[in-house]
Amino acid sequence: MYSSKFTFIQNGVQLKIVKNGNEGYGRKASAASVGGFTVHATSGDDAMFTYSGGDYTFSIDESGEYPIITLGGNAYMGYYCGSQQYEVIYQTDKVMALRVNNTVESQDWVFVYCLEELNVEAPPAPKELKAIPLFEDFEGSEILAFNLDDMGGAVKSAVIGNPVPLPINESTKVYRYWKSTGFYSNLSFTAPDYKFDLTTQNKVRVKVFIPSFNDYTTEYAVAGDWIANKKLQPQLAVKLQDGEHPMPWEGQTEIVKANLEKDKWLELEFDFSSVAGREDYDRIVIQFGAEGHAGPGFFYLDDFEFGE
Repeated sequence: MYSSKFTFIQNGVQLKIVKNGNEGYGRKASAASVGGFTVHATSGDDAMFTYSGGDYTFSIDESGEYPIITLGGNAYMGYYCGSQQYEVIYQTDKVMALRVNNTVESQDWVFVYCLEELNVEAPPAPKELKAIPLFEDFEGSEILAFNLDDMGGAVKSAVIGNPVPLPINESTKVYRYWKSTGFYSNLSFTAPDYKFDLTTQNKVRVKVFIPSFNDYTTEYAVAGDWIANKKLQPQLAVKLQDGEHPMPWEGQTEIVKANLEKDKWLELEFDFSSVAGREDYDRIVIQFGAEGHAGPGFFYLDDFEFGE
């Protein structure tokens, strides 16, 4: 019913009905009263029958309180209710409401039709700006809802014992970040129902461990000629993105901490106060080792914080 299209043409009072498929739909009690429809299935008071639309004519009688459209042939307006006469209850340049009197069951049915270009889903309500601090130390049984993109392992299985429990990080558990051979491995968090209020909450802080056992010398396949790094890099990039954008990397803000010292815990801060006026960001992307190349490696992450 909702995929049917009705085109009224003034010249020759033509009506063209185009349907998605050949299934007709209407009242079970009255479906056979026009055009010889043969009901092949029913559901409650509804009936299904073969109907593919077609080319018809119509007439208009404006002598009464409401104009009456009468359809020719076996035409009906999406849901058949036992009559081909429809009162025009109201009509604008965008919307039309038609009333049909189902005499078989003594019912009124009113249908509202809109222009084809208006027949789209309503856009989602805009997300509100919120300043909600985030913190994850990977010590609890439930952790922040991170998403893994082209990485090895899963979030929970990647929470391991601290391989080097020395200052500045003597915690019991950490996150093992496994960059795969994929070009764009990353870990991300997307706010489920709000956008980041960056006016005061605009700092991302993490503790990281860059192991020397990774291969930082071999050159690997790259995603394209524009890639500067063909080797795994001892670095961490943090990005803010619009998760609702079809290509969220467009318009992103990225901060890279490169040439990080190896084999010791480091505490890093990524200051996004320069984009405090942005209201479209709702995703934080964490990306070790640089993107665009196939070099694999392991890195360790702990005490992720997004706050003031």
